[in-house]
Amino acid sequence: MDPANNRDTKMSKISSKRWGLRKFQINNENVEPFELSLKGRVRWALETLMRGSVTPTENPAPRWSAYIFDLRLMGVDIQTDYVFHGGEFAGTHGEYTLVSQVTKIKKEHE
Repeated sequence: MDPANNRDTKMSKISSKRWGLRKFQINNENVEPFELSLKGRVRWALETLMRGSVTPTENPAPRWSAYIFDLRLMGVDIQTDYVFHGGEFAGTHGEYTLVSQVTKIKKEHE
């Protein structure tokens, strides 16, 4: 057995437990509240947005735009503001802000 491969399997199990399936209640203006069940990186992205605005330059993740796209398709309201940045590769990047009111639905044993 390859020790490196075994380590990756253990890390995957730890990660899947931490970011396993969780229910959230989503409240948008002028829309009936609804529930979403999320897991993995999309869940991580939503919980990160729940703590405040996010920019990929300050909180790098492999696919922020994909997570935002997926959450929007599910009905989560997220605002994007474009922020200028200087440096050798000057340009703009998105700053994502959660507009929906989101709450975690407590599990029975919590």
